[in-house]
Amino acid sequence: MNNLNRLGVTVFLIGIIFSECTHDKVGITNVNFPAAYVVNAKDNNISVINLETGKIAQTISLPNSVFPYHIYLSRDKKTLAVSVTGKDMSNGFPSSGYSSFGTGCKVLLINAVNGTIIKEIPLTQLVSNAIFSPDATELWVGQADDAQSHIVIYKTSDWSIDTTIALGKGLAEITFCTDGDMSFTATTGDDSVQMYYSSDKSFLMNSEVLEKPTGAWPSDHHTDFITCEGNNMLYELNADDCSLI
Repeated sequence: MNNLNRLGVTVFLIGIIFSECTHDKVGITNVNFPAAYVVNAKDNNISVINLETGKIAQTISLPNSVFPYHIYLSRDKKTLAVSVTGKDMSNGFPSSGYSSFGTGCKVLLINAVNGTIIKEIPLTQLVSNAIFSPDATELWVGQADDAQSHIVIYKTSDWSIDTTIALGKGLAEITFCTDGDMSFTATTGDDSVQMYYSSDKSFLMNSEVLEKPTGAWPSDHHTDFITCEGNNMLYELNADDCSLI
């Protein structure tokens, strides 16, 4: 593809999440510098890297949380959402047997400036990630299942459940377009990626057949790059009509 250079940048930005919060010193940590938050799954903590010095400035401990997996920052740069799987996921997201991953799954909401845990949401099914809506009023949480997965959408005002969307088999990652108008869900067990309108959660369309997609990562030009573990391939998806480029 002609988009390999853009792809490299996209993948890098997914792995490192930026924050530029400036506040008075509060609590254990004080993130008043440009920072990257990196999850250390086997150490059950988060490294806060100062991007000006390139060094670890703080460490956020995650007590009673085994194997944190993914981390996302709200667009207002105030809150971190960390998915906890309860099991070692070093070999990647599973393609089946999701019922065996229920123990210890949860989502942690963490203050991005002082590192305190704001809220803990216990879950009964495997969670790949939790991601904030573009306006930060909702938290979209994926629940993987061998028969029917779900997106559970929480209100960030009081963390109550607002909407539940039923999906296919083996939901992996939930992402949004760069402009936030659409969400993408990768159902590994169904070999497809779905698109939903962010505003009213209505279904838009399914992608073409893929081989065990695990995520759709947005670019700046309304396309998404699809990672497929079934054939170790990367595809570019046109977000306007859900066709492969």
